[in-house]
Amino acid sequence: SLLYTIKFEPPLTMAYTMTPEAHNKMKKAFNLFDKNGDGHISLTEVSTVLSELGEPMSEADIADMIASVDKSRDGILSFTEFVEMMSGFRTRRKLDPKEELRKLFVEFDQNGDGVMTAEELRMMLRQIGDGDWTEEQIEDLIDQADEDESGKIDFEEFIKLLE
Repeated sequence: SLLYTIKFEPPLTMAYTMTPEAHNKMKKAFNLFDKNGDGHISLTEVSTVLSELGEPMSEADIADMIASVDKSRDGILSFTEFVEMMSGFRTRRKLDPKEELRKLFVEFDQNGDGVMTAEELRMMLRQIGDGDWTEEQIEDLIDQADEDESGKIDFEEFIKLLE
């Protein structure tokens, strides 16, 4: 099977082997954190996303978490450093990825009806820093994910959309 191997440059000694699916999910998560799209993640960006996910942490704790993997000592995370941080974060916090996505889904399901409308999806895309979607693109996204043809996205369809 096809696998991605991320090799860390010295002094890192860890290597992660990921399936293409896992790599794509990690890249999507990285892009979610990288609010300004510069290819790196700052302390502020980590803090913002953790708060949006209902997992706020103090700046000191986030700084410690970043410092533990920031081998370049530049105060920002590359994709490789992010992979290491998330691997450790999940291990320490024992977070379920599906539960994290559920929190995100619930946050943007503003009326609490268990489905996301085009407007709610548009709002989510703007808030996570990807707001340049046209109405037609959002409708196409919903059409792709909308297996029951309701015109809305339920949580299971949301999960499949992100896979």
